[in-house]
Amino acid sequence: MKKIMIVLLILIMMPSLWADDVFSKHSLSINLGGPGAVATFEYQYQIRSGEKSGFSLTAGMGNALLMFSFPVGFNYTYGDKNQLLIGAHFVPLAIYSDLFGSFLSADSDSWQIAYAFSPRFGYRRMITGPGGNSYFHIYFAPLFGFQGGFFPSGGIGWGVYL
Repeated sequence: MKKIMIVLLILIMMPSLWADDVFSKHSLSINLGGPGAVATFEYQYQIRSGEKSGFSLTAGMGNALLMFSFPVGFNYTYGDKNQLLIGAHFVPLAIYSDLFGSFLSADSDSWQIAYAFSPRFGYRRMITGPGGNSYFHIYFAPLFGFQGGFFPSGGIGWGVYL
């Protein structure tokens, strides 16, 4: 009976020995650039992960002098190590209008809240190493203001799976 239990345990644990592409559902990335920002921190939660595709929800925070962005949205990735990155984000912005004028908003207060939409198109390279799994990505993420206005932006960054 003991031998049968040991054989069953070994059979149950064997697939994990060959599972070299297992990534955590949670990741954090730091980006130079981003939707309406000079630097962005972003959290990503992987909802679905297939052999070649993945779908994740993201939330982040960015800063560009006296303009703060809070992109919330989703990313879709397709590929193995080299991935196509496509996403869409709703981006609330806190803008100091004395510095940025009436960019993306018609209000005239010193601090104003503006809302924008930001599609994301880019490339992601998965990196598997002894310290854990990580990725490098580069993307184009222009801002389209809901009250008009357009701001071309993009980002380059590195992320790590937790």
